[in-house]
Amino acid sequence: MSIYAIIMKPLFKLALIIAPVVAAMGWSQSVSADTLRGDDLFDGAYVGFSIGAATADGTTEYPLLAGGTRFAPFDPGTGQGYGTFAGYNFQRDNLIYGVELHYINMVRVADRNSAAQEAREVIELVDLRGRVGYVNGNLMVYGALGYSWAKFRVHPGSGFGPRDNQTNLTGLNVGLGLEYAVNDSWLVGAEYTYRDLNGRFSEATRDTNLDVSNVSLRVIYKF
Repeated sequence: MSIYAIIMKPLFKLALIIAPVVAAMGWSQSVSADTLRGDDLFDGAYVGFSIGAATADGTTEYPLLAGGTRFAPFDPGTGQGYGTFAGYNFQRDNLIYGVELHYINMVRVADRNSAAQEAREVIELVDLRGRVGYVNGNLMVYGALGYSWAKFRVHPGSGFGPRDNQTNLTGLNVGLGLEYAVNDSWLVGAEYTYRDLNGRFSEATRDTNLDVSNVSLRVIYKF
């Protein structure tokens, strides 16, 4: 899969969404530039939700319904990620230091081979990370680094009986993003996050190694 398909195409679609959202929220709040305080626009606790494109690729040794395991590539194409998050920012002049916890429900990040009985999928993610950003007016750009947990499973679960059909994957995450303060309470943003995850099914002798990425639109409420 090309870099354009993974990053640029979804990001372009998100940009088309962000523009009217910023305009509509700005008009509805009738906020002038004088109302926004640049020294603390991003400071404090916040919550929000995210929506966007999700993709993964790698290799995995996974259990088979007939018994035993198979080692094969995992390339599900592009699915979706729907998330909710909470965090806290410390703003010091133009610099931002923060921490964030992000849960993402993954949809259709699944490799369904019509010739196989089993389907494999990433079903959920949790990211814990620190963020460092730079503020210029109402705009913040930032980088993020942290640790991720993911749940990876093989369908159909009922066919495995007492055997394990899912495993936990863990690893580092890194991200880049931007946020725009519409007013003192509401922000919108876009973000790209990459994760290098690994783990192992209980019957496997080799690790599952996956690269999992999200490009997402974020809407944030700051307290």
